[in-house]
Order: sequence, then structure tokens, then C-alpha cells
Amino acid sequence: MIPRLLLFIFISLSTISKLSAKNWQVGFGKTYTKPSQVANLVSNGDTVSIDPGLYSGDVCTWKASKLWLRGLGAPGVYAHLEANGQNAGGKAIWVIQGDSVTVQNIEFSGCQVPDHNGAGIRAEGLHLHVLFCSFHHNEMGILTTNDDNAAFVFEHNAFSYNGYGDGFSHNVYVGSVFSLVFQYNYSHHGKVGHLLKSRAQYNYILYNRLTDETGSDASREIDLPNGGTAIILGNVIEQSPESQNGNIIGFGMEGLANFPPHDLYLAYNTIVNDRFASRTVQFPAGLHTFSAKNNLIAGPAVFIDAGGAPAILDTIRNVFIPLVPAAGFKDAANYDYRLLAGASAIDLAIPPGLVNGFDLQAIKMYDHPFNWIARTPSGNASDVGAFEWNSPLANQNPGMRPITVF
Repeated sequence: MIPRLLLFIFISLSTISKLSAKNWQVGFGKTYTKPSQVANLVSNGDTVSIDPGLYSGDVCTWKASKLWLRGLGAPGVYAHLEANGQNAGGKAIWVIQGDSVTVQNIEFSGCQVPDHNGAGIRAEGLHLHVLFCSFHHNEMGILTTNDDNAAFVFEHNAFSYNGYGDGFSHNVYVGSVFSLVFQYNYSHHGKVGHLLKSRAQYNYILYNRLTDETGSDASREIDLPNGGTAIILGNVIEQSPESQNGNIIGFGMEGLANFPPHDLYLAYNTIVNDRFASRTVQFPAGLHTFSAKNNLIAGPAVFIDAGGAPAILDTIRNVFIPLVPAAGFKDAANYDYRLLAGASAIDLAIPPGLVNGFDLQAIKMYDHPFNWIARTPSGNASDVGAFEWNSPLANQNPGMRPITVF
């Protein structure tokens, strides 16, 4: 399982630097002034380079494979695709039907369709890599196919204010696919739906910020409704006072329909509940493994709400603090959950072990907005939670730092 997934990640990332068959230039004053004008002209392996600026009402379907669809602005200076009442095929701003497509540095906003699933991107191909993009004020941020051969990598993206308000539309909704790698993203202010929902067989949710924040009425922060295998590592997770749901992470709550064993691993997450009461993790009977190590959990929440005991229950060295102000955060009111000197979570972590060759030791930290830096233990041992208390959060990749966040 792991080698196949890692091979896909390597192939996906390498598409960014590949030599393309043709580079199509799109922008104001050029031969092609809108992305839709080249959507039916491109061939497999082509690149489409789009100038920054507003492309209002421009929607299309991409059918070719191995495309690189990139905005040319500096990170965060987007080619902005604003739906403005339009959609492609009643589905999305962009419908991507080709395989092994990369989308980079594009902003998608405002998509609405009759069935209330209007997405920034509807992913219908087998493999899609999305990075440094922004999705906001759509009915769905990204909505994917249901194909058990499909694998997706979403990283360094912002998702906000997506959802129709019916509870069935989300910031991100991944269907019944083989795998999802979701890393270094910032998902916040969902509209009733979840900040991340995935039915994938294998979910790797790594070093993200998933925070409801003030004024948000999102439901779960992470919803994995069909079980499978999930690793939730190094994330910053917060539930707002207005949350629609009483649990923060749901696993298998619509039935354990994925292939067994059903295993859920949580390590080095900082999870904050600002709601009056909540459950941190909820799962039904039928789990094989529930493992939670080195997590910092603050606020009035029951840790586990289980419909039945898992075959393996492995929870150790988690720190529970019922009152958020007592956790020793730098600025909890502004979602800065880095630790102050003297916080009780410092130097308490233990080696979390391996899962099928995947090391659960946190080696990175989320760096806002939607980036990461390397993580080095600040003392004799790692700290519990998503951050080392005395590590500076200077950006690891300053040339890629986004500057616009919705």
C-alpha cells in the first residue's frame, strides 16, 4: 500500500517540472484571453500558463491528460476564475476529466448549480494534484469522482466559505477513491458542511490547519465516513462555538464500507474545542485499531465516543486540558496554538512507532498560511501537539509563501 502511494506522490510532484509538448499562453492581450478558449485545443502533456487577473464567467472542461494548468502570478497572486452565474456541465468552474493533471496557483470562487454541488473543481479523472490554489464561496471547494483507482494530492491550498448550507456540501469532498494525501492546507469557515470529508480507502491528513473559527457553523472538522486506514498527523484542529456537530473527527459514521482493517491513527495533533461541549473522536463498533499518541486536546470535550471497543486500543501520552486558557498557548483567541514556556505539553512525547512503514514521528509543523517548516525537538524529547515550543516559524520556502488568504 505505502510504496504505491509514495510512487504516485513522486509522479504527481514531478509533473510540475516536466517538459511539455506545448505551452499555451492565456491572458489579456494574448491570442487566447480566457482559459476556456484552449480547453478543447490542448493535447496530452501540454501546459497552460494563465496570467494573473480576473476571468469572470469563464468555465470549461479539461479532457486531456498529464496537463499542467498553472497561474503565472507570484504565490497568492492568482488567476481568478469567478463563476459569475456560469458553470461547466452543471458541475463546476473546471471539470477535469483527464488523468494525472496538476493545477497550481488558481483561485476558484462563486460556483452555484441547480443540484447545489457547484464546485471550484470537479475531479473526474484518476489522478489530480492541486497546490497553491484558493477555493472560496462555492457550493463545494473540490468534489471528486468515485473510482477506487483514483488517487489525489491536495497541498498548500486554502478552502473557505464553501457550502450550500444543507450539510451535504463541504470545503473538500473526496469520493470513494483509493487514496487522498491532504497536507499543508488551510480549511476554515465551512458553511454547515465539513472542513474535510473523504471516503478514500487510505487517508493521509498531514500538517494542516482545519479551524472553524469565529462566525463559522461548519460541522465536523474531519469526516471519514467509510473507515479504511487513516493517519492524522501534526494538524491544528479547532471547533467553533457555533459548530453544527458535537464531534470533531468522525470515522466510519456512515458505515464501514471500505475494505478492512479499519484503522485510525492520531499523532501530534493540537485539537481545540471552543464549543460548549463536544466529543473529539467518534467511531462505531467494528474498528480494528484506534491509536492516539502525543496529541494535545484542549477544551471541554470527551475524548472518545465509541459505538464499540476496537480490537486494538492504543492511547498514550495525550495531554487533556479542560480549559483552553490553561493550555499555555501563545494566542488562542487568534488560533495561535504554539506553546509558551512552561506549558504542560513540553517534552512529554514518546516515539509513536510505524504504521506499515509510515513513521508517525512528526518531522514538520504547519506554518500559516498553508505551508510548513521542519520540526526539531526543543528539549530532551518532542513536545506533545502540533508545535515545538521554541521553534521559530520562519517559512521554509520563502519563495513559495502565499500572500492572499480568504
